[in-house]
Amino acid sequence: MLLKLPQSNDLQLYIMLHDQCVNSAGAALRRAPGAGTPETVLVKPAMQHRDPTYKKDRDCPLAPTDVDIDALPVQKISDRMYRLAELIAEARKLTYEPIGGGRIYGDQRSIDANLTGVIGEIAVQEATGKVEQPIFLRGDRGYDVVADGRTIDVKTTATHLELPDLLVPYDQELVADVFLLAHRIERRKVRLIGWAPRHVVRDRDPERYPGDALNYVVRPDELYVL
Repeated sequence: MLLKLPQSNDLQLYIMLHDQCVNSAGAALRRAPGAGTPETVLVKPAMQHRDPTYKKDRDCPLAPTDVDIDALPVQKISDRMYRLAELIAEARKLTYEPIGGGRIYGDQRSIDANLTGVIGEIAVQEATGKVEQPIFLRGDRGYDVVADGRTIDVKTTATHLELPDLLVPYDQELVADVFLLAHRIERRKVRLIGWAPRHVVRDRDPERYPGDALNYVVRPDELYVL
């Protein structure tokens, strides 16, 4: 599965989701000696998988923790698309008000959480060249983008952590083929951290993390690089 990143001067860069482990220039990705920060190498408790014989089933052996952070693709959205994201986020905030503003982690405001989510969706749509697909004001089909026959649910965070976890709410029906973690690192910049297929998300016990929220939690070292 390919993600196509539009570039200037008529160049097209491709990000491979499955078949090979390459960066946007087509070179094999390797972790540089000593690469990573204390955040990226932080050891977290092992997952409690439902299948006691669980082992990582990975066609591509690299995870986001195996490469330098700068090797992960970054998508920048335009000012025009940012303004559109603000309008959609405000509309979502209004539709979610009867249920307390929707799902919010930490001390974020509802408008900020919704804006981050919309920006992540736009970034992935632009990366895949699927910008014509709708962004829903409230709720969706269980996925945000369809690319190369696969449905993708985009989960976007704005955490200060360099390599955050993929969080999928426990009460969410797992419809999408792929769950993609996007990290909003600047106002209009999103880093595409990695992805996990549905069976990897489903094959674990939910955790109350962060806080009391019950989520399927996929650590960065369990994700596939893009």
